[in-house]
Amino acid sequence: MMQKCLATQIGKNIQVYINDVVITTKQGLSLIDDLKETFDNLDKFCLKLNPKNALSVSLRESFSEYEALIHGMKMAKACGATCLKIFGDSQLVAQQVMNKCDTVNDSMIAYKEVYNELEKLFDGCKVNHISRLSNDEADVLANIGSQCLPIPPGVFWEEISERSTKPKKIPK
Repeated sequence: MMQKCLATQIGKNIQVYINDVVITTKQGLSLIDDLKETFDNLDKFCLKLNPKNALSVSLRESFSEYEALIHGMKMAKACGATCLKIFGDSQLVAQQVMNKCDTVNDSMIAYKEVYNELEKLFDGCKVNHISRLSNDEADVLANIGSQCLPIPPGVFWEEISERSTKPKKIPK
């Protein structure tokens, strides 16, 4: 059934296994489009994925983690926060924004610049790495999204249709 449902994506941006679907995003900037295409195809066949073991996203870089960080900071500011203690499961992003490692990729540099501008809006901002295995809150939110469950009270919801940064044009 999955072979038929995802036929237009197999070999392009998805791999289907017996108990796994892997979205192979070649550029982090196309992740949202690839996910939308996948879930649109699943909806056509009235299929849902088991969030515990059915969806993996393979990214070359941590664009989605930066998007989550940036949008979380914007929401915190809108709620009146003055100081942030952020926990994220991307060690690379945490190290980059806390200046513990270099940011060399143009797209990652653009994301870090957006972070730096947002950081200036707060009296303090600390980003800490937390293991994915210890990130229960992220698992709960992922399950809500993958199972199309109602958004519980106290959880912010924002539909993001554009990236926080503009892709850099590569000169020919």
